[in-house]
Amino acid sequence: MYPEGFFINPEGTKHLSFKKDSMNPNNEGFIESWSISEQYMQLIFKKRLSKSKALYQWDHLLKLGWKLVDPELRAS
Repeated sequence: MYPEGFFINPEGTKHLSFKKDSMNPNNEGFIESWSISEQYMQLIFKKRLSKSKALYQWDHLLKLGWKLVDPELRAS
């Protein structure tokens, strides 16, 4: 299954989200990179990824100290 979730970097300045592709939710999806400031969030890029590349990136972010964010907290 394609991973879904939201990460924030240790400095709190970048946000990455993993979202399934609704047309192929088991094998493909998107990663979005956002820049965070006190006033706003700005989209840096959105890229399609295969499931294997997304899982690799997910594990790599955890090893680098990025934190998985609860979607409920992200909305507030």
